[in-house]
Amino acid sequence: NFMISRLLILSACVALVCGSQSHGSVFLVGGAEDDNNTEIYGGMITAAGGREAVVAVITAPGEDPCCDPDSSWVLYKQIFSSYAPKDIWWVPIDEDHIANNKNPEVAANLSKSTLFFFSGGDQDRVIDSFFVAPNHTDSPALAAIRARFESTEGTVIAGTSAGTACQTAKVMFMDGESYSALVNGSFPYNSTGEDNLLYNPLGGLGFFPLLIDTHFSERGRQGRLVRLLADTQHQPRGAATGFGVDQNTALASTLDPAVFQVVGAAGVWWFDVSNATIAPATTAAAAWTIRGVRASYATRGDTLGSDGRVRPASWKVPLHGRESRDTPRSSRDIFNSPYAPEAPTPREFTDVATSLLDSRSGTYAWGRTHERSPRYCVRMDRSAALGWSGSVAHGPRYISLQGLLVDIFPDDGQCQV
Repeated sequence: NFMISRLLILSACVALVCGSQSHGSVFLVGGAEDDNNTEIYGGMITAAGGREAVVAVITAPGEDPCCDPDSSWVLYKQIFSSYAPKDIWWVPIDEDHIANNKNPEVAANLSKSTLFFFSGGDQDRVIDSFFVAPNHTDSPALAAIRARFESTEGTVIAGTSAGTACQTAKVMFMDGESYSALVNGSFPYNSTGEDNLLYNPLGGLGFFPLLIDTHFSERGRQGRLVRLLADTQHQPRGAATGFGVDQNTALASTLDPAVFQVVGAAGVWWFDVSNATIAPATTAAAAWTIRGVRASYATRGDTLGSDGRVRPASWKVPLHGRESRDTPRSSRDIFNSPYAPEAPTPREFTDVATSLLDSRSGTYAWGRTHERSPRYCVRMDRSAALGWSGSVAHGPRYISLQGLLVDIFPDDGQCQV
């Protein structure tokens, strides 16, 4: 039945994040998770000790950290209390209480905690609250969290939305839309400009070794991840590969080895620009172009390697010969533009990509941007791709893929949409 299926998925997740290692695990959510998502919240608690877990709720990213009835602290206290951990406490560190990051009592309590949960909001607030400016030096509070995480099995770093984005050791996303990123490029976080792709070149807290983005399919953030990878891959904290986590979905791992379990309702994208061909913009007519980006998409129950390799869940089967469509979808708003006259259709890029693997004919799938100055085209190539599909207990059908090739270029009339 459905409950047994959920427990099987949760058991697989717990096995991954509770393996034999001398350091902690991560449980990073793409945002907008359901309050009753047992796979995510229950997985965090189980990995952190179950009824012996001590939950430290860090609401520094939020505008309402504590303690009004509608504050983040009250919400997460209610959620985590339903799993009956040993203790739950609020970490009194935020932009209005930065001095507490040097408080010995706070540091001592952090050193006894087993689950550190960072709420959503603005990831820059976490950086301001836990680092000693200006050189990203650990405050005593952050040093206590890091010491616990690096030395103690059963310690979990978890977060959602901004609380996930801030965990990276690579350059950290700050803001920006996919279309603006393709047209204008990326900028350090002290730059300005509407919709510009902004990032922190010094990175985040460093608990997650790879570049990571959130709200991924729902907000059409594939373009901005590809552009940031391309622009920063040769910087000290840049990367050629990165992950994008969908909403109500988590990436869970011990990080040793760098294999990640996909938990929750949707999936996780992986992009690699290391072998892509990049043409810089030279004129308004010759806009920035990238071809040969490798991509994989792992969904519920799969594991995803840092090399983009997907190991499908045991209940999924190869798609080849089992496709449900004649031809793939196309899209006229591939990155879910916030400026489309009608409400944007969520998950356009993901739906087009999965439809390609789920089609009996066609090598390519196409999409274009809603914006026209210039209008960008996306071509997806499945020539070397693999796909899998399956469902749990008559639930929704999940499609995963590996080895998709993606080109993004200004539309010169060849975009078949």
